[in-house]
Formats: sequence, C-alpha cells, structure tokens
Amino acid sequence: MQERRRHVRVRPVIELPATATLVPADAAGELHVVDVSLGGLGVWVRGRPPLEAGARLRLTLTLGAAAPLEVTADVRYVRAPDGAYAGLELDSSDERARDALGRYVAELVARGLPA
Repeated sequence: MQERRRHVRVRPVIELPATATLVPADAAGELHVVDVSLGGLGVWVRGRPPLEAGARLRLTLTLGAAAPLEVTADVRYVRAPDGAYAGLELDSSDERARDALGRYVAELVARGLPA
C-alpha cells in the first residue's frame, strides 16, 4: 500500500534556504534540510550515528529570512541503507512553528517550486 502525503512538500532554494540545527548546538552531526511541508521536514543526517524512528529532537529551525525558532520534532521514519535520511514531524501544538512553515511553503508554492 502506498503512503499518501498529507501536505504539499517544497524544496528549499538558495534564495529561501531552510536550516535545522540540533539543540544543543554542540550536538554531534549536521542536518541538511531537503524538503519542507506543513507537518515537518525531510533531512539528510551527516556526521553522526543515524537518527532512530520515535526519537524526539530539539532543533533550531530557520526558514528563509524569518527569525530562527526553537522547535520540537519527532523522528517518524528513517531511510537509506545507513539510516541517514529522516522524516521529522514538528510538534503540531507549536503555533509559531506551524505559522512559519505555512508562510515558507506558501512562498515557495507561489513561486512554482513544489518538490
């Protein structure tokens, strides 16, 4: 059975980058945001052991020119042979994060840039 996505996904572009940094900032590893939806992020994980499904993370999230937000995300799934790709679902009760994701996705969709 094929999984259906609940939200439109967009890929960050140079003019509107998306970054996610593990908190604390000195946590091992680097996250590279590859797609963004109203529900969360797809990230490549580099320089650390792979994330595990079910783990809860604290992140500093920056979308485009917006101010950074500290958010909570749950690892929903991991992929790739080494588990280096992860789908993160942001805490749905965080209204600031939902609003920021909505503005970011809307801006990229308006530019005709869905993933």
